Amino acid sequence: MFVVLAALAFTLSPSDQGKDIAARADQVDAGWRAERARVTLRVDSKVGREDDRVFELTQVEATGNDAERSLVVLEEPARHRGMELLTIPGDDGQDEVWMRLPAYKQVKRIVGRKRGSRFLGSEVSLEDLGARSQSRFTHTWLRDEELTGQRCHVVEAVPRDPESGYERLVLWREIETLRVLKVAYYAREGGGLVKEAVSSDYALLGKWWRPGKVVVTNAETGRATTLLFTNRQAGLVLSPDAVSRRRLEQ
Repeated sequence: MFVVLAALAFTLSPSDQGKDIAARADQVDAGWRAERARVTLRVDSKVGREDDRVFELTQVEATGNDAERSLVVLEEPARHRGMELLTIPGDDGQDEVWMRLPAYKQVKRIVGRKRGSRFLGSEVSLEDLGARSQSRFTHTWLRDEELTGQRCHVVEAVPRDPESGYERLVLWREIETLRVLKVAYYAREGGGLVKEAVSSDYALLGKWWRPGKVVVTNAETGRATTLLFTNRQAGLVLSPDAVSRRRLEQ
């Protein structure tokens, strides 16, 4: 099989090879239905102290005509407890982000490139916590190379969403499993490197590989945010309202 794929790679253009890698990545990651995890967001402060934010992340897989959806529910710090952030497809096919502030009993939309703003002072944006389907990007294979001793496809992914905060992403995918080991994010304005995310502590969740740890490092300041995933579940069956505008408006 490896010989066949290797031979095929030489006959494909970089664009077609990028599409092929993305399609295979979606295929091996299909079938998880809905997934939930408790996430600790550990932020390096300016004085060398680590500050934690904790939230529950629920993601719903795209099926048929339904696109991916995600919901973040804040648990810590206490002043943000109960705040919810919902990412759903809009009428134009692009993501919409809605925020519920329980203290003010308000639901408001986060528009345009504000989705690319920092999430609670971390190096992670709301856009980063949204949908992850490869169909949201245009892919081009760049090269194959080693990263931390593992042979990887290096693929450029350009967001289809014109309101994305990123001009492009570069992904390092392990060739054997297609797990993402590293992502480099480049700014929409100016095209410079914004940050890099390195995923580790992978484990099988059912038949799907998931990282236990992701470290996101600001390319300019070196400031890091660490995401730690616990209590992870996949294959969940959720009600239609579990990740929806209706939930926020209750």
